[in-house]
Amino acid sequence: MRLLIVDDARTDLDACRTSKERWNRSHSDESEISELVEIKTYPEARQYFKSHDACAIDGIILDLKLAEQADAGQLLIDDLNAMHRRMPIVVFTATQDPLSFQYLLGAFKKGEKPYDVAFERFEIAQKVGLTKILGCDGVIDQRLKEIFDKAIVPRLDSWKKYVDTAGSENAERALSRSVVMHLHEAMDEEDAYAPDEFYVTLLSSKADGVVSGGIFTARDAAGGVMHYVVMSPACDLVIRANGKPKSDTVLLARLEDFDLIYDKVCEGLTKATEKKKRMTDLERNAYGYYHYFPAAVGLSRMLLNFRELTTVPYASMGTSYLTIGYCVSPYFFRDVQSRFSAYYGRQGQPEICSC
Repeated sequence: MRLLIVDDARTDLDACRTSKERWNRSHSDESEISELVEIKTYPEARQYFKSHDACAIDGIILDLKLAEQADAGQLLIDDLNAMHRRMPIVVFTATQDPLSFQYLLGAFKKGEKPYDVAFERFEIAQKVGLTKILGCDGVIDQRLKEIFDKAIVPRLDSWKKYVDTAGSENAERALSRSVVMHLHEAMDEEDAYAPDEFYVTLLSSKADGVVSGGIFTARDAAGGVMHYVVMSPACDLVIRANGKPKSDTVLLARLEDFDLIYDKVCEGLTKATEKKKRMTDLERNAYGYYHYFPAAVGLSRMLLNFRELTTVPYASMGTSYLTIGYCVSPYFFRDVQSRFSAYYGRQGQPEICSC
């Protein structure tokens, strides 16, 4: 790793160098810190990023206040944003100022933690590929180049026609959606998916969580926490011109604890092989009315029970039912809805008397 520290306190710089030497003694692979660039003033830091390739830096350790300028740290962050330089940052500072800037991996008070904690955060970012993604050197940027050449440029005249009818702002949103769709298609490979991919963080435009696949909590009569998933189709939840959705109710399905359901389906079984098969069946959605939800984003393993349904007035969402800030990824939720629809759309043959 190649890191940069912006700090003007000699004792802190000495401590960072000592932490680097200690770190390198136990990290001889790609996590070794090959270089620690020291910068002591805001003008020097600003000039560095104007004249150097930001992709060559794997992370910044930043003191928010320098002796020559009290707001130097925030000014540098503003400069990096203006220059579109995206890189992980860890703050070590003696102040307790609120932090609200992008790409922040952590903030620590000087003297309370060794600089090793910053190195650990940068190591994680490097190993999961975040450093490459932020530095425009990851798989996404490689795929974007291919999408640009093969999917966007050949259809540019068609997009121009859409601009003429819908306007530039709508065209940009539409093109962005198309790029995302192409990107997902290009990256839909045979690899096993990570549990975190199952859930999507709700951003500002969908912060209330009332979307298809949105996950909510509510209290039962005993005060326990129950989890629900919004099963209503997206078209029913879109807010119309009158400020109201198409449907005034929201359909919810209950999420149940995986281990409790597993104990029920294993009742009476004694052989470990039989129990293992039941667990595999639950995880692979072999039961018609259960759908597996992996453990991630603070949720334990759960099963969506298609039989446990409730309808709630739209106005109650956000009061009696509270969003957890996540929804099921649309890519996975299509399968959930498909199985849900198939379960209630099944048509069994009536029993015919053989007498």
